[in-house]
Amino acid sequence: MQAIGNDGMGRMPEPYDHEKLVEHLEQPEVQEVRVFKLREGMALDIGGKPYKVSRVRSNGKVTLKPK
Repeated sequence: MQAIGNDGMGRMPEPYDHEKLVEHLEQPEVQEVRVFKLREGMALDIGGKPYKVSRVRSNGKVTLKPK
């Protein structure tokens, strides 16, 4: 999931947690929270560094590799 601020800037993606989702939505500076499922081949930018999803296991764990 990723919180998007009122200025349109996305915060760092983080694993889904229902309590964190509710906490983000209660903050006045958060416009929306995007929840997405990672799939193989997707590219992510975490902390300014590019990563690629190389494997998604059946238990939901994901392997990321630096690009």
